[in-house]
Amino acid sequence: MSASYPMVVAELRRFVSPGALIQPTATLGQLGLDSLDALELAIDLEDSFGINLGELGWLGFSVSQSVLDVCAKVDGELGGRSA
Repeated sequence: MSASYPMVVAELRRFVSPGALIQPTATLGQLGLDSLDALELAIDLEDSFGINLGELGWLGFSVSQSVLDVCAKVDGELGGRSA
């Protein structure tokens, strides 16, 4: 499992129904996020992890991406740093 997974899930909790089960393979859309929520999530993750996804990184957060896809982007930006 991704090193960033617990923190990504914690950020996602703000966007999903209380008590919702967040599966690693669930897409952001399946979790109820729309495109604006996905953008807000990207910005929140930048702040939480101290990374810079840049404008292209923000646009890469789509509702068709899975939670694991999001974690992979965060891990890539962390470049070996711990989450």
